[in-house]
Amino acid sequence: EFLEPGSASCADCPAGFFSLGGGTRLTPISFSSAVELSELPLEFSTKCVTLRNGDDSLDSSCSGWAVTDGSLNSGTTTDGNVSLLSSTVEIKSDHGQIRFEYRVDAEPLFDGFFFEVDSVGVVASRAKVESTQLNYKTVTLPLSKGLHVLTWGYKKDFSRDEGADRASVQMIEVAGLELSDDHCTPCPRGTIAPHLKATVCEDCPRNTFASSPGSSSCQPCSALDFSYPGSLGCTRRPACTEEDYRASYSACTPQEVRSLFYTFIEPTICSKNSITLPDSRSQEPCAPCNAGTIREGATCTPCPVGMIAGEGDRSCRSCARGSVAPRAQIIRRFNEWPPNVSTFCSGSCDSEGFRLLDSETDSGKGHGVEVDVTLQMNITLASKGRLSFQYLLDCHGSCSLSLPLAGRFTKRFYKFSGSTISTEFQTATIDLPQEVDQITFLFHKSDVHLSHRNDRVRLKSIEVEGVT
Repeated sequence: EFLEPGSASCADCPAGFFSLGGGTRLTPISFSSAVELSELPLEFSTKCVTLRNGDDSLDSSCSGWAVTDGSLNSGTTTDGNVSLLSSTVEIKSDHGQIRFEYRVDAEPLFDGFFFEVDSVGVVASRAKVESTQLNYKTVTLPLSKGLHVLTWGYKKDFSRDEGADRASVQMIEVAGLELSDDHCTPCPRGTIAPHLKATVCEDCPRNTFASSPGSSSCQPCSALDFSYPGSLGCTRRPACTEEDYRASYSACTPQEVRSLFYTFIEPTICSKNSITLPDSRSQEPCAPCNAGTIREGATCTPCPVGMIAGEGDRSCRSCARGSVAPRAQIIRRFNEWPPNVSTFCSGSCDSEGFRLLDSETDSGKGHGVEVDVTLQMNITLASKGRLSFQYLLDCHGSCSLSLPLAGRFTKRFYKFSGSTISTEFQTATIDLPQEVDQITFLFHKSDVHLSHRNDRVRLKSIEVEGVT
């Protein structure tokens, strides 16, 4: 709602417009259009302080917070320092609150992110930090009437770096800065507010667009065109190639046969009429079982303890005298996910998670400004184990693959970054403490200008030794 000057009562914002009822919101679009902190609607200041003296003395050896890649990030923070970002706000209504979204990627337990309200007089060295929050997380806190100092911080101890070694904030919303808004704000292009009294705007879904600000509905693209979520217009569909479809199979039968058919890889942006899919076939042999398992009719069954099998073997065999067979889960065929594997996507996604592509899996194409695509494996280790996997960061822009390993006592973090195209798969091997019970592959991509929609990570194999 908004209160027009001279009016005695509030009015509803029309469709296509939104209001926070006397507040302001900064989004990735806000951050991408600004170069300096001074260009943002809220007033911010940043500084670095040292932990060495115990009194928050100023230090010039770190950069402080800055606007980059559609977010605020803590910049380069040197050992023994804290990078601080502050904003003083005056809350005038009874419904004041601060809401923001952050992520942090740091040395566990020792470095990390913190947020405080009215922390004047509190030494930064005492602030408790969060070290590993790889997906953006939302924090909402009430603010009473009056002046408040909001402080976001990134603290480093005196040694070691891990991960990206920084924190990012991609959305900040402060409500209650005024008793009411005196106008409604039009939704940006590519977004809509389909109903009255909107407080947020929604991205137009795939294959629709909104070319004008203040839109209440998305317009569909023609059959010859496509668009990504949040688009301002449509683009002509290119011709499809062999890379746009994949072989799919029916479930394996007890007779060890299945049907083969071809389907387009979703989301499909090419013109499906430009290519003819290969013919379907029946009575195809079932896929070879992954190493360590053998086929028994429709299913692949793990070999008994002390026995082994190679990929596609028809029977298990005993280990040679003087050797042992470590238990392992091996995935080299990506036709369906094992029961202990799940995948999902958060952010401006254009697929539901990692895609099954038969000989490999990938994080999907067509994602938007900021996205996290996650693949999780739940495991139980009999003793210390080992993770090996082959990966390729197929990126022109900014992307990373992270592996937080969660367990009752252990949470370790590894990161593999890439910003240029490579055609060679890399092999990574990580020792696993017995406490680890979940392995997470997290692909993160930032693409403020939407110029690298097809950036992705590809996984060719995953092997976990030491499972029960």
